[in-house]
Amino acid sequence: MKLEDIHLTLEDLSSFLEFKNIDSIKFDSCSFDEGEISGEFTFEFSCIQINNMKICNPVVSFLKKAFFRLLYLKNVEFINSFGLLNTFSDTKAYKYAHVIELTDLNLNNNFFDLLFYFKNLVLIEIKSVENVSFKIKDKEGLELIRLKNILIKDCGLPDETSNIWFISGLGCLILYRINNISAFFNNLKDKKNTESLEILKIKDSPLSHSDIENISKFSNLNILKLHSCNLDSSHLIYIKKVTSHAEFRKIILTNNKIYEVPGECKGIFKNLMNAILNHCGLCAGSISLLFEEATISYIQVLDFSYNSLNRNDLIFISAFKKLVVLKI
Repeated sequence: MKLEDIHLTLEDLSSFLEFKNIDSIKFDSCSFDEGEISGEFTFEFSCIQINNMKICNPVVSFLKKAFFRLLYLKNVEFINSFGLLNTFSDTKAYKYAHVIELTDLNLNNNFFDLLFYFKNLVLIEIKSVENVSFKIKDKEGLELIRLKNILIKDCGLPDETSNIWFISGLGCLILYRINNISAFFNNLKDKKNTESLEILKIKDSPLSHSDIENISKFSNLNILKLHSCNLDSSHLIYIKKVTSHAEFRKIILTNNKIYEVPGECKGIFKNLMNAILNHCGLCAGSISLLFEEATISYIQVLDFSYNSLNRNDLIFISAFKKLVVLKI
C-alpha cells in the first residue's frame, strides 16, 4: 500500500488493522492529525517505508504499535524530541527488524546504540546521514550483535568509525563517496574481528598506500572492489598482498590510473576467477604480467575494456582455458 501526499486522521491509521493482506506500507509526503493512536493492538508488516515527512506524535504512535522486518526512512525529520531510538522504546520491534535503511536525515544517535537495540539486524544502510557517532560506551554485549552487512554512502565519518571491527561476524562492508575513509582502517591491530570480512567494496573515495596496506590485513577477503579510488601503478604492490590470500577470488579496479604493472607484481591476478579492470588505462603487454601463465589460470570472467592490447595480448588471452566471459 502506498499513501502519497494525503492527510491522514488517527482513525485512518487505526483502520490499517482491518487490512489483513497488506505486506508493506509506504508513506510519502503525508500529513496527520495531532494525537496518538489508542488501543491495545499491533500492526504487522514486512516493510515500512516513510519518505519526506516529519516524525510527529501520530507517526510515532503508529510505529510503536508496528512489527516489521524492513524499515526505510528517507528525508524525515524527528520532532518533539523524538529520535529513532526513543521512537521504538517500550516496544518489541527490535525482535523482528532485520534491515534498516536511513537516507538523508539527521540521526543524532550512536551507531552501536542502534545495534544494541535492534539485535537481530543483518543489514544496515546509511546514506547521506549526519551526526552519527561510532563511540563504544560498553563493549559488553558486542558479541551478541548479529549484523552481517553495512552499507554507507555519502557520509563524513569520525575517527572512531574503525570501532565497527569490534562487531564479530561482519561479512560485507560497502563504502561509497566517504570523506575520511581512512578512519575505517586505522588501528586495525587493536581490533579483533577483521578476519570475518569477505566482501569489501569502495567507490569514489581516494585511497592511500597505507589504506591498501591496511586492507590487506583482512585475510579472508574474497571480493574487493576499488572503483574510482585514484589508484595508480604503485598501489598494485599493496594490492598484491590482498590477492595473495588463499580465499581471494574477485577484484574490481574500474576507472583508476594504473597504466603499468610493476615487475614485482608479476602474476598478481594468477589465482583469480574474476577480474574487472576496465577504464584503467593499462598499457599493451599488461595481460601477461598480471596473469603470468595463461594455461594454468583460473580466470573465468575478464573485463579489460578501455585498456590497450596488442597481438601478443590476444594470443595470451586465447590460452585461458576456463574463461567464460571476456570484454575487451
